[in-house]
Amino acid sequence: MVKRNHPDLDWFYQRLDNASTIKNQVTLNSEDIRDWCLKNGEDDVGFVEIDRAALSVQKGGIFEAFPRTRSIISLAFRLNREPLRTSCHSLTSLEFSHVWEHANSSARQVVKHLQTMGVAALNLSAGFPYEVDRWPGNTFIASDKPIAVEAGLGKMGLNRLVLHPAFGSSIVLCTVLVAADFSKYSEPIGYGPCIRCKLCVAACPVGAIKADGTFDFKPCFTHNYRERSAGFLDWVRYLTDSPSFKDYRQRMTDAETISMWQNLSICPQTRCDRCVAVCPAGKENIGEYLTDTRQYLDRTVKKMRAKKETVYVMPGSEAESLVKTRFPHKTAKRIGS
Repeated sequence: MVKRNHPDLDWFYQRLDNASTIKNQVTLNSEDIRDWCLKNGEDDVGFVEIDRAALSVQKGGIFEAFPRTRSIISLAFRLNREPLRTSCHSLTSLEFSHVWEHANSSARQVVKHLQTMGVAALNLSAGFPYEVDRWPGNTFIASDKPIAVEAGLGKMGLNRLVLHPAFGSSIVLCTVLVAADFSKYSEPIGYGPCIRCKLCVAACPVGAIKADGTFDFKPCFTHNYRERSAGFLDWVRYLTDSPSFKDYRQRMTDAETISMWQNLSICPQTRCDRCVAVCPAGKENIGEYLTDTRQYLDRTVKKMRAKKETVYVMPGSEAESLVKTRFPHKTAKRIGS
């Protein structure tokens, strides 16, 4: 037993002795927390109870990270549209990097605010890092997308992105776990912002998004994450297997090596995100598409389809065949095995 011979201990026990009641559970006012979050820089906010049936598969990872979780706050942050639509993809990656950083910083401030109220909370990572020691299994603690759907921040689209009713696909999501209940919880929105225009199907260079509504994750992951995760491991294999620099340069162009350097030293890079760039969903975007569809297609879909670029594919895959037939001006490069 610690003796009361320290100023901090005296302060604590004095507060405890003076308290008339001690609340074991705290109920937070949803509207107050929402208003605070919007002033803090979040663009939309939703609340979900931990026992929501649709999130049952998430509970294991959530409780591993924060066993005291009773509620979840889902946060949405807007991406600027034009950086997503440019064919200069370094600018797209820069925009994602800025918003990921902003999302993580803002979510941390939410936790700090709750902490000052006496409520324990923990923010999960928007984007990266993740639990790499679990590789090649599920490296994410929880999936932001189904949480955001339950929190009323949108519905999944054909492109497998959460489409916000106002902002469409131009959002980054972040999740905060909270050891308290809320006075009111959010419900999923009653409709899907996806208008089934299938522009994402037309723009996808690897055919991951299918017109029938199915999605093939592997070709998307192989190309878009070339400089990350398994693609990085593949690059390490090139380095270690090459008996000379000359041999290495036959496997990796100088531009590809510099791209790896940029990914490691500047900010995380992606290679695609076409499905975000062309999507007209959301009240802020749909008018531009409907009032002048031809111009919209020229500035988004046609520009992306016409770009000469390297598309990374698995040997003998459907994606490899698609690049050669649908995009003959693009270069299909085999990676992995």
